Amino acid sequence: MTIALATSADWPNLHPEEQSLVSLLAQRGVDAVPVVWNEPSIDWSTYESIVVRSTWDYHLHVQAFRDWIDRIDESPVKIWNPAGLLRMSIDKSYLVDLARAGFATVPSIFVSPDEPAEIEDLFSDLGCSEAVVKPTVAASGFRVRRVERGNRLEASNQYRELLSYGNVMVQPYLASVRETGEWSLIYLGGKYSHAVLKHPSPDDFRVQEEHGGRTVLADAPASVREVANRVIDWFGQPTLYARIDGFADPTEGMLLSEVELVEPLLFLSHCPGSIARFADEIALGVRSC
Repeated sequence: MTIALATSADWPNLHPEEQSLVSLLAQRGVDAVPVVWNEPSIDWSTYESIVVRSTWDYHLHVQAFRDWIDRIDESPVKIWNPAGLLRMSIDKSYLVDLARAGFATVPSIFVSPDEPAEIEDLFSDLGCSEAVVKPTVAASGFRVRRVERGNRLEASNQYRELLSYGNVMVQPYLASVRETGEWSLIYLGGKYSHAVLKHPSPDDFRVQEEHGGRTVLADAPASVREVANRVIDWFGQPTLYARIDGFADPTEGMLLSEVELVEPLLFLSHCPGSIARFADEIALGVRSC
């Protein structure tokens, strides 16, 4: 059995924390090959399954990535996660669906360039003096801006700049992230694996390590895990991997900020044994196709 581990040109051999997957899968009887997702010479029909991993440039080629998923979905080749979940997770407007389903989410307003609202009105609607503005399709803090109501001109300019690229989302800046951090709960094969807690550096508001953030393995509170478990059930389809991000909340248990089903960093290097469990789940999943 030969499968493709879809990646990007920047990570042709996968991200370092997942490079051992190739040998671990070989030990489980699965021949796995890292393949760049948008390499035009690739014949995807030669693989029995495709597992999307470090395709971390997809937000720069959104339509091409969607078209690629569609082509795979129309072929006999199985793709993980399922194509419908991949499509859903590309654009963070899925937070609207989660809210409608009864989940507590970080308050979010979605704006398109065709119907732009004024940033001052958005501050008022959100009831905040500081906000985070970001593209609805993005990764790793890409083009994320923190804007202040008191600096109206700069806030408007940054907001308008992001709108010039496409749809954006505006959320209140949660100052509590510095004290309590943001949770990431990792699920492998639909089962809870581990969690990390992420804090921004003193000089930035973003929690990603590439922006100076600090990530530590931690035990997620039961109330946070309960919400994340319900999100996994809400998908209604099997997942090979998932990452549920959010903030602990005394009333709701967890305020969801993101649901990562496309190509999330799974923080496997933070949790001993998790890379082997991931290999187990991949081998089991591709054999069940």
